Amino acid sequence: MTVLAIEVEINGKRVVVAGAKDLSLLSAGIGASGSSDKDTVQRDAAVHLTVMGLTSPKSPSRIANLTWINGLPLQVGDSITFRIVQVEHPDPPANILRTPTSQELAEGAEKERSGLTARSSATRPQRRTPKRGR
Repeated sequence: MTVLAIEVEINGKRVVVAGAKDLSLLSAGIGASGSSDKDTVQRDAAVHLTVMGLTSPKSPSRIANLTWINGLPLQVGDSITFRIVQVEHPDPPANILRTPTSQELAEGAEKERSGLTARSSATRPQRRTPKRGR
């Protein structure tokens, strides 16, 4: 089965073919950010590339954030090519962050309430800094 993918080349060299089954979003973009002391993007701005996707909410494996490239630094003069392709075997993502199910969130909350985590009220006094004068 072929999937829609984005082929990314930097300076004529293929970097990634990003795509997967059950995607609801596939995105590739270039961003630039200025230094903290300036309000605008100047010539010394940090320029970076990000390629990511989101699986469909109807996907059997739950919603997941797939990342192929996250903040890859670029230089002035770099040539970036995005090509929309259909492929049988896209490159696997470098990172997958799955969204917990409502059941997993409820179980985590129950553990928190029952004192089975480090944030429980039973251990809270031990973690607090002692008050001065005691």
